[in-house]
Amino acid sequence: MKDRSYRFAFVAERVRSSIALQVRALREQRNRMTQKQLGDTLGMAQTWVSKLESPDYGKMSVATLLRLAEAFDTDLEIKFRPFSVAVEVLPSQGPEYFAVPSFDEERVEIEAKLAREEEVMGGSFFAGRFSIVGSVAMASPALVHPARKKVKRPTLARRAVSEMPLPEFNSLYGLRPAA
Repeated sequence: MKDRSYRFAFVAERVRSSIALQVRALREQRNRMTQKQLGDTLGMAQTWVSKLESPDYGKMSVATLLRLAEAFDTDLEIKFRPFSVAVEVLPSQGPEYFAVPSFDEERVEIEAKLAREEEVMGGSFFAGRFSIVGSVAMASPALVHPARKKVKRPTLARRAVSEMPLPEFNSLYGLRPAA
């Protein structure tokens, strides 16, 4: 790991392999979906799904990953992290690491968590501001634009977070100022 070129070859191989294994694991978790069925859902040929499941392919775009997340009804996180995390997590990546429930499989748990957070926050932050619509968490206009009287349509949660005042964003994600 001391050699820089080795580190980045390691990252590329780990990312390609991890994504390919996740695609296959998620496809199989979804009622043993075939590559053809996933391809039909994505609007791709079965041969493309086969490529997505190959660690040697490695040319997936963020747009393709987002399409896969939608097909599997899951969240997608793309995050930079320190090498120490990779070294710590790699040995524990067994089959359970790749198990990801769909939104419908965890809907009750999500709604219960939001309700608990509303209670903890005294109903002042989350109250009436988030609701589950289909498989998208929607934020009310009050969270995004407190000064406006009306907004004609709800705003997606990502916009709510991007326009959220910094203290509320930090509170939402449990962040504290650096000492």
